[in-house]
Amino acid sequence: MRVILGPGAIGGFAVAFTIFLGDVIPLGGPWFHLAWPWEHGRGLLELGPRQAIAVVTILGLAWINTKGVGRAGAFQLLVTVCKVAGLVLLVVAITLLNHSAPEQASPTSVGSDPSVLAFGAALLAVMATFNGWANAAIVGGEVRDAERTVPWALITGVVIVTGLYLVTNVAFLHTLSRSEIIAANSTAHPNAPSVASLAVRHALGTRAATVLPILFAVSVLGTAHCNLLVFPRIVLSMARDGLLPASLAIVSPRSATPNRAIWTSAALATVFAVVGTYDRLTNMTTLGYLVFFALTTIGLLSVQRTTESAARSKAFWPTTIIATLFLLGTGTLIAVSVARGSPEVLTAVALMAIGIPIFAALALLRTRGFERILTRSQNSDQS
Repeated sequence: MRVILGPGAIGGFAVAFTIFLGDVIPLGGPWFHLAWPWEHGRGLLELGPRQAIAVVTILGLAWINTKGVGRAGAFQLLVTVCKVAGLVLLVVAITLLNHSAPEQASPTSVGSDPSVLAFGAALLAVMATFNGWANAAIVGGEVRDAERTVPWALITGVVIVTGLYLVTNVAFLHTLSRSEIIAANSTAHPNAPSVASLAVRHALGTRAATVLPILFAVSVLGTAHCNLLVFPRIVLSMARDGLLPASLAIVSPRSATPNRAIWTSAALATVFAVVGTYDRLTNMTTLGYLVFFALTTIGLLSVQRTTESAARSKAFWPTTIIATLFLLGTGTLIAVSVARGSPEVLTAVALMAIGIPIFAALALLRTRGFERILTRSQNSDQS
């Protein structure tokens, strides 16, 4: 999941960067278009300015990360400030100028589907917004006083992001009609302006519509950078554990960064950025996250169940209840998403399934390698 879907997330955010950039600068249509013969011309593969910019963006972020964690962290702080500033400015502008949306169209007129499967698809897209919290835990080994710092970072980060994004969506719904939101940039409308750009134009006019999309472009650039900062560390750890080629565990003596792991992750991300759209890539990666969040929760509950009564702390039952509710919600969303059968969800399931025999083969090779080393050692001792 980490090796394949991690770069998929990076590719998705690079595509999002091109969407916001297209709100400011006309990028034009694709140079090459390959369509499904049975999907009424819907694109299978497009190559054009958007894909080229996404690839260059990923390679540029990879280069920044090879220069050291210090420079990468400074860049991350800058783009995070831009993200928060852009969202706050947008919400304040809509609130003060009191731009209300035109008369809402009825749900049937915009093709609304109130089924459980449709709700699950929408919720899967929403979950992509909150996946960043896991990155704080991944880099816990490089954080000072991690036992104290990481839990507070997780709690405060999730609370701030939830509040900020809820307010932002309320602002979008206040200034745009449902039909305008549906017609915004998506897989069905790849060249349409983003929802944020449409909201800015309604609230501030055409001139100001170029300022906030630039901030949003910088902010999504930071999200892609954050993922490119984190995922190569996972590749590094897997290589050290013998689950990937040992060369990926090499750390640069000059910058103290896993450069080979960084460039490998970037190369995989460029493939996803070329062949996928933003919402499809985020849905695909989100399902992968949810599956492993569920597995992690099962592991936690298993440990809780085997803990003796005398060793249980005051947090035992609250933790167990919260974990159980989380597992029920996550499991339901996974089941609904798979039942809906969208291409990106089936792709995610297929990629994770492919990982099972690959993992088994690598484990077998590693075991045989240890057996050969042990046999040589025994023969040497006998000699």
